[in-house]
Amino acid sequence: MDKIEISNKEYLQLRNIIFKNSGIMITKKDKTYLQHKLYDRLYINKLKSFREYYTLLIENKDERQAMINAVTINETYFFRENKHFIFLENEILSKVKYDRFRCWSAAGSNGAEAYSIAMHIDNNLNQYQNWEIVVSDINDDVLKIAKDGIYPMKYSEKIPDEYLKKYCLKGEYENDGLFKIIDKLKKNIIYKQINLTETITEDIGIFDVIFLRNIIIYFDDKEKKIIVENVIKHLKPDGYLFMGHSESLHRITDKVKQIKPSIYQKR
Repeated sequence: MDKIEISNKEYLQLRNIIFKNSGIMITKKDKTYLQHKLYDRLYINKLKSFREYYTLLIENKDERQAMINAVTINETYFFRENKHFIFLENEILSKVKYDRFRCWSAAGSNGAEAYSIAMHIDNNLNQYQNWEIVVSDINDDVLKIAKDGIYPMKYSEKIPDEYLKKYCLKGEYENDGLFKIIDKLKKNIIYKQINLTETITEDIGIFDVIFLRNIIIYFDDKEKKIIVENVIKHLKPDGYLFMGHSESLHRITDKVKQIKPSIYQKR
């Protein structure tokens, strides 16, 4: 199959359908990126042009999800931006006096963030304090990885040795080169496919802490506000919101106050 080029018209059509279904804004400079990401979808569906692929997207909901999975960026790793986890441990978990502590990894990708949070929570709360983490993402492929909780050994590089020994199992034989999160952590985690640009149902509940890191940078200002407002509705008063270090909530919402770089508290 020869390499198929995407025309300007096809690029605009696909960009619009991506935005409509995910809120993600693909810019003009990302035209080559989009062509590269979607080329495999043409091959899998035995299509000869991006025009045919656009027609398929209009007709096929499952392919629209496959498209979103293909174009979403899922760069993450365990204990990313470790200062957040230090704050979580020293300023939040050390002061929890009640039962049922809840946290949301709101753009949780493959679960590395949620399991990093889980290790800290389990290690710092006592055995009588219940806790729960919801990990969500629009990409159902990465959510499957999160549910399995199995990762290449290279993902373990930033996990503290204490936590690696306590919460991870090294693979053997056919699983050599992999490690698995223990069931003790996984039983406290709920996995949900959620599009943060759409209204989030009330049944997700209210959270003490929400991680919304390194996601709004992929959206325009209008969508950033929608995402942040949707998420904050599910944060307790005085609850904490963690953003990526390159992200700011200036002029996006006044419902939280910044207390440290990239750390906010609900008013």
